[in-house]
Amino acid sequence: RDGLLLGVKPNDGEQWSGTFAPGALRANGGRCVFATADADALGILVDGASYLVSTADPRTWAMVDEDEVVHVRPIVERSMILYGTRTYLVAYSGLKKLWQTERLVIDELTLTDAGPDTISGTGAPDTNETFEVDTETGIVRSKKPLWIPVDK
Repeated sequence: RDGLLLGVKPNDGEQWSGTFAPGALRANGGRCVFATADADALGILVDGASYLVSTADPRTWAMVDEDEVVHVRPIVERSMILYGTRTYLVAYSGLKKLWQTERLVIDELTLTDAGPDTISGTGAPDTNETFEVDTETGIVRSKKPLWIPVDK
């Protein structure tokens, strides 16, 4: 599958169209367009690649750092969009990156709750990993078991 072709007609300004390249999750990734807390910005997810684009000026855009976004959740009370990769979280408000966590799990990050105060989740089923993150700051409150890489 190729990129996603999108046409945008902003409330103020000229209509424009753009093609958004797919990410690394070509076979398993989702595709969606979503509103953000900024009325002049759109979120776009294409097979793991996630973009934030100004509706008024498509030359003003940002790409979420990771090419393997698997979760997108709005947190309306904080005017933010939460992005989950397979191992960590990133939060944006409009086109501005607010924070990024450290690696939270070995693999298969799953969100169990994404509220205005706390974000929680798990890792791959066979790891018994859990985590809790402060929604406002992105600071990890707890992470169990503590995964420590071993150098060979």
